Amino acid sequence: METKQEKGSWLRNNLANPELHMTGGIMKLTLDKLAEGGVRNILFTGGGEPLMHPLAIEAMEHAKRNGNVIALYTNGRLLNKRRIGRILELDPLFVRISVYGGNQETVARYTQTSDIHSFEAVIRNIAAMAEEKGRVGSKMNLGLSYLIHPITAGTIDEFADAILRLEHMDQIDYIRFTPAVNYSSGRQHDQKSMEQIFQNIEANVAKRFEGTPIKLKLYYHRLQELNRQKSYTQCRASGWFVEVGPTGDLFLCCETHFKPEYRIGDLKTQSLDEIWRSDLRKSVIARVNNSSCHTCPTLCKPNELNKIFDDVEQFRDAGEIGRVERWAKDLIRYGVECGYCPGKLDDFQS
Repeated sequence: METKQEKGSWLRNNLANPELHMTGGIMKLTLDKLAEGGVRNILFTGGGEPLMHPLAIEAMEHAKRNGNVIALYTNGRLLNKRRIGRILELDPLFVRISVYGGNQETVARYTQTSDIHSFEAVIRNIAAMAEEKGRVGSKMNLGLSYLIHPITAGTIDEFADAILRLEHMDQIDYIRFTPAVNYSSGRQHDQKSMEQIFQNIEANVAKRFEGTPIKLKLYYHRLQELNRQKSYTQCRASGWFVEVGPTGDLFLCCETHFKPEYRIGDLKTQSLDEIWRSDLRKSVIARVNNSSCHTCPTLCKPNELNKIFDDVEQFRDAGEIGRVERWAKDLIRYGVECGYCPGKLDDFQS
């Protein structure tokens, strides 16, 4: 079973290898097929930094011309004035910049790189993005994501200092703090230590941002499940996701990328509608539904939906489906309206 790790795409970039990185032709073709198939939202991300692909912004521009809503996950290292300008011209729904520590030494240790200026460059690019967002009056949601790991935990205050010093920090909408997850094995970081880190953020770091426009989001829901067995046994959300591979192949979700037994179709030869209705996709979903969720990585992409669907099934089994109906009506009545997608802005994010 070929995974991203076994293929080596986690560790290195090889833009000359079309099995690991999309060509411009495949990129345009897949974006066109997705738009024709009715896809509205496209998130540009990668098993690494998407802006390392020389055509990443061109692809975002193409998706925008197709009428798609776009968003970007980036580590911010490769942003510059020209790229920031082009991205903001596209009016993305959001840009989220990942941060891996509060000083250069920490970032170098975590990322295992020799780039001696990466932390300073990321902070500088965050500042440039915030300034340009304010200058053009963009409504884009600009967020930062600080990854909590034993290596990065000791420099959170330094990261906070760097952000609080920014001249245009009022253009940053939020900072999320989320635990690092080991997706390749079941061994995670010590639960008690991670909880103490989160408690420190809430007790000390959060106070420093009081009175600022920046909202701090502590992802306790991910922390609580870091070392906990999944509460459900079936992946009822498997049919809600799709991952586009570099060759135009579609996979069931990002956790199954490159695994041939989870391949559901090929956009080079099929329309999205054909793939969605195909016997192959139905058979893959059926196989997933009949297998144990405990074999999948913790905190996988469908996890949050699966928890909701499991609650629905428990209500159904208890003969209380009326509670689900009231729940759905309340979501429609009180949910935050968004012109891009039904529900809240964060529904488009992980």
